[in-house]
Amino acid sequence: MRKLFLFLTLIAFLSSPVYGQTTATGKIVVATSSTLPATCSGGDVVTTTDLFKLYTCGPANTWSQQTSAVTFSGAPTGSCTASQVAVDTTTGNFYSCNGGSWLLVGPGGGAVSWASLTSGTNNSGAFLVGTGSSLAASGSGTITATAVPWTGITSFPSACVSGQFVKILASTPTCAQPAYSQISGTPTIYYQLVGYNGASQTARNRINLIPGTNITITPVDNSGTNSTDVTITAAGAGSIYYQNLGVNGSTQTQRNRLNLIPGSGITVSNSDNSGSGSSDVTISATNTGTVTTTGSPALNNLTCFSGGTSITNCNLSGAVTTSGTSATTLASNAVASSNIQSGAVGATQLASQYSKMRCEPGLGDGLNVIPSGTYLQTTCYNDSGVTWTLTGFKCFTDNNGSSTMNATNSGGTGLLTGAITCNNSFASGTQSGTTTIASGGYIKFTFVSDGSSKQTTWVVSMTQ
Repeated sequence: MRKLFLFLTLIAFLSSPVYGQTTATGKIVVATSSTLPATCSGGDVVTTTDLFKLYTCGPANTWSQQTSAVTFSGAPTGSCTASQVAVDTTTGNFYSCNGGSWLLVGPGGGAVSWASLTSGTNNSGAFLVGTGSSLAASGSGTITATAVPWTGITSFPSACVSGQFVKILASTPTCAQPAYSQISGTPTIYYQLVGYNGASQTARNRINLIPGTNITITPVDNSGTNSTDVTITAAGAGSIYYQNLGVNGSTQTQRNRLNLIPGSGITVSNSDNSGSGSSDVTISATNTGTVTTTGSPALNNLTCFSGGTSITNCNLSGAVTTSGTSATTLASNAVASSNIQSGAVGATQLASQYSKMRCEPGLGDGLNVIPSGTYLQTTCYNDSGVTWTLTGFKCFTDNNGSSTMNATNSGGTGLLTGAITCNNSFASGTQSGTTTIASGGYIKFTFVSDGSSKQTTWVVSMTQ
């Protein structure tokens, strides 16, 4: 019977439309044994959540504990006394006694609409939603809670992409990526361009030093200067040389350092030129001395030393002379053959007319007719030691007849494209592609007389 009473009490608790209020007005109230409502009316019922006891109101403002309930198969009938409760076992409806009559105070185990509930506060009871049940809001309704476990939250919004943070949390969140300037406590980033042999390399966020042959690289973290100190050492026995150095045209021994030592009257200064990536060295003369003039120097005069530190105007004398100007005069008899270097004067040093030569062989005495026939003659031998260049051939006869002349070199190669028909005006011939006579060579002539010519001359022009 006590179990039934507790069951009925639970039904009354869950179905009460004034769950949690402290003043009963003909309704079922949930409270604790120490917080029973101060006022009540007949028919009011309280169930306590700490000791699970049932109280009814009667007389007014007086609570009486109930230990049992009268059961009916249907709605209770007949009269009742104060403090009695009853239950309809067919519906689960709960009744209390009010003025000797049964009063329905709450439905039984059936569902209760939210519209039947009134506001109030439950300070100790727990409201649980079990498996298969749900609690939700619709329209503009809200559900407020002070603590919700993460495991009880589902249907999270979509996540932000990698590297972004949630700026506004909503069903579709607003995401953003922080700017570097918005991050506090960030290190200073140093950026540089790296060049190799004058060519800029692709910029990356780090430089990787790779030791080559006979090279060791030792990095050390230097927190004091906020830097990484890198030592590059040559592991081999060789040395690194920076340049070839020459003095007065003579190459000096290579070393790995050039040491400039100022001599007498010389100062050497050095400055680091970061703008051009160089070390600028200035060499200055400190003892420049003083030279004075004597005499009366004039414009275009030649200058001669008149003392250790003095100069004056002067003229040249001897084979070459000057007279108050820089113009020189060469005496006509001043250059002797002994003063000319062998091979110093050639065709290129002489005027063109002095490098021309002629060879003029011929036949006949001018009195007697040269009989008809073919006459051969070899002449114009080159013993100069250099090659002659042939520039022209001519043929003269005292008559304007039909006598002809042709020529070959000593090897039999024709020097003319065809025989020249001679006349008394020195008829010219056309040269072939062979236009030179080497040293030791000569010319062979062929003359064919017409039987009337008395004298003939053959002219060969050339240069060397």
